[in-house]
Amino acid sequence: MTATACRDSPQQLMWISLWASRSTSRGSMDRFANGSFRNVIEGFASPTSGMAAPGQSTMHNALHVFMNGTMSSVQGSANDPVFLLHHAFIDSIFERWLRTHQPLRTHYPRSNAPIGHNDGYYMVPFLPLYRNGDYFLSDKALGFEYAYLLDPGQRFVQEYLTPYLEQAQQIWQWLLGAGILGVLIAAIFAAVLIVARRKWKRNQRRKRVPSFGERQPLLQSSSEEGSSSYQTTL
Repeated sequence: MTATACRDSPQQLMWISLWASRSTSRGSMDRFANGSFRNVIEGFASPTSGMAAPGQSTMHNALHVFMNGTMSSVQGSANDPVFLLHHAFIDSIFERWLRTHQPLRTHYPRSNAPIGHNDGYYMVPFLPLYRNGDYFLSDKALGFEYAYLLDPGQRFVQEYLTPYLEQAQQIWQWLLGAGILGVLIAAIFAAVLIVARRKWKRNQRRKRVPSFGERQPLLQSSSEEGSSSYQTTL
């Protein structure tokens, strides 16, 4: 729901500056800062004006409050299955912002962030060890993509060809066996046709060969009835 609203209004992301260009009188992680993309996506600022909205919950925070129950608890919200779906949409909005502004790693806060969230801090408890700033990059570099962010050609492959390729990978043994069997049947059928054609041509040649032998005897039995002997007169 959140990502759809952002997708329908891409200009909402265009006016937002990089994290480093927030209000000079505020810290980089201050929820009351204006023109802060972080505050907008977290839900501390208006998504239309970028101005801080104290006492209001927008974007990310709004859905947590709306769902209530486990989702409204900071400590336990990750136990709700909706949490994963919600944050997948939030990540897609963040991905659009990254592609729009292409920020450098130096824009990631190195200080004044909540405990454990500065650039140089390690992500706990993940192994091998990575720093927070190591993942300040596009989803493409992490090996996945959002369908609605794909180019038309890539989208065709992703939505239409990929499902069939995935199914083919699951049944490739059967497809290979069927292919081999089909080749054998086709080869046998072709061999039968070739043999039959050769026999037919051979029979046609025999019929066209002229016969030079005598078709009638030299003496007819009827002419021999009147004479008892046959003599040649010189």
